[in-house]
Amino acid sequence: MPTCPYDETKPSFTFVPKKEKLSVPYEDIIFFETGQTHTLFLHTASGIYSFFGTLAQITEFFKEADCFLRVGRSYLINLNHVSGQIGNDLSMSDGSIVQVPLRKQKQTLAAVENWKFRHPDPS
Repeated sequence: MPTCPYDETKPSFTFVPKKEKLSVPYEDIIFFETGQTHTLFLHTASGIYSFFGTLAQITEFFKEADCFLRVGRSYLINLNHVSGQIGNDLSMSDGSIVQVPLRKQKQTLAAVENWKFRHPDPS
């Protein structure tokens, strides 16, 4: 699996939300969020999808893609979609707020800053 930023092969994450298989390019994934009873929410540039699975499984799937960062027990974020910081929480490109657990704030915010330093916004 390639690391981010994405290469020309445009890898995709494939899942089955409601009996139909969908593929979402990595660059469109904003973040994954846990729901209840093994339900995950995938926030993308085009919408939000729910499917069965665990965040541990998703984290393992994306372990080679260095732009994905686990944030506490509830989120796996795409660092390319972090648009800012509100206090110690993260603002994402779709306007969502990802709450960073107190015990992970320093480590998470440092990882975001490091990513932004290594991959500055080209605009």
